[in-house]
Amino acid sequence: MLALRHAAADGSWDAAVTVVRARRLPLSAGQASGGYARDPRSGYDLNSPGELVYEVQVHEDDDGGSGHGPRPLVTFELAGTPQAAADVVRLWAARGSLFACTAPRARPEAATRQEKRRYDHRQAAAAAPDLDTTAVPPQAADLATEVDPAMLCWFFPRERGGRYRRSALVALAPCRDGRPHLSGPWLTARADGDHLVLEVRDLIPANQAHRWDAAPWLWNRRHADAPPARRWQARDIRGVRPAFTALRDGRLQSALGECGVLADPEISRLLAGQPTRLFRAELTGKWVASLHAGLADAAPWRLAAACQAWREDRDALGLRTTRPVTLFGLGGMRQARKPKAALDLTPPGRCSASATPAEARSCPGPCGPSRPTWKPPSAAGRCPDSRRTCPGHSLKKSEPSRAVADWPLSQPQDPPDYAHSCAISDYQERRTEQINLIKPSLHFDGTVK
Repeated sequence: MLALRHAAADGSWDAAVTVVRARRLPLSAGQASGGYARDPRSGYDLNSPGELVYEVQVHEDDDGGSGHGPRPLVTFELAGTPQAAADVVRLWAARGSLFACTAPRARPEAATRQEKRRYDHRQAAAAAPDLDTTAVPPQAADLATEVDPAMLCWFFPRERGGRYRRSALVALAPCRDGRPHLSGPWLTARADGDHLVLEVRDLIPANQAHRWDAAPWLWNRRHADAPPARRWQARDIRGVRPAFTALRDGRLQSALGECGVLADPEISRLLAGQPTRLFRAELTGKWVASLHAGLADAAPWRLAAACQAWREDRDALGLRTTRPVTLFGLGGMRQARKPKAALDLTPPGRCSASATPAEARSCPGPCGPSRPTWKPPSAAGRCPDSRRTCPGHSLKKSEPSRAVADWPLSQPQDPPDYAHSCAISDYQERRTEQINLIKPSLHFDGTVK
């Protein structure tokens, strides 16, 4: 048996080319393995019958997504000529450059216009809140009376154009005590056209993207006066301006570094548009887009508090907290073990099946620290969409529409009154704490979501 081995410079994969005996397959059998078949017992005996061909095997470090060993076989092919075998190895080695992509380009001006449009929709909706509570059962009536319609209409998730996100389901508060991985009744809010509906649904809390039970200042009238430090997890909100500016400009690595969040090598590769693993290189474009989208709306200075609050809640219930906390999925795979970006304060491990709510890790104010404090409007405002009328939004011809140039982004304002869902934390202390943003291709959740 004659063999030639080659390994990557970083040791992540190795290829072996072996001379074997094989028989040619008929055309009706297809061209799998190069159109040849090797006997597993006598194929390596060069004195056995058959044609001399070149077997190419490539092993690569496993990312935990396939459930195999630490270095499984990822490529196997039988080539009829030495040149064909060399081409197989060269093509494999070039997958990193072939599937590399350009990171999404930030558009701060477009983002500002979009946020201004959302702001106008929020103002108009809060001025004339349209909330349907007829579906709330009597046993949840007391909890429903704590809902402030104007606050709920203001903070409810929005589409790009500013209208209510129809697919969003917000879990406001549990109707009874329960565990996060078990189904139970929750008071929820959803969008039905141009108005919101309050109802009770059986939900698994750990699977909900929008959980507001830890952020009552988003909907509960008794918490409307929550201080900015509790909402932002920052002693001085102006201190987070460098991180927010870096996020808005698309400099995600700089934003993470400003807040002491360490991106591991594979996350760093995705941020640079490079694949994390050659075997899954074709997913690079999808993962890069998902990672940038997930981090673009994040608030890195809040990640430590989000992780700590998640662990404290699970510790109180006697649940395991040693695994990293899932932030969001990267998509592109339909198997049970799906790639996710996760947050960890300890050495790497498997991701937890429970994810942090979006409000626990997203930017508290959509337009950043310079945005003015929101106060419930006293009268209905102008609907920013001239083609459609929002419910209860009076269109006053005499009321001029504020230009984008007048949008107060540059002048320091009072701390904004926006969404959070974690306990108070000291930003100056958290900033020096080193947090690992776990590599997505090494940590997979074994639960189908």
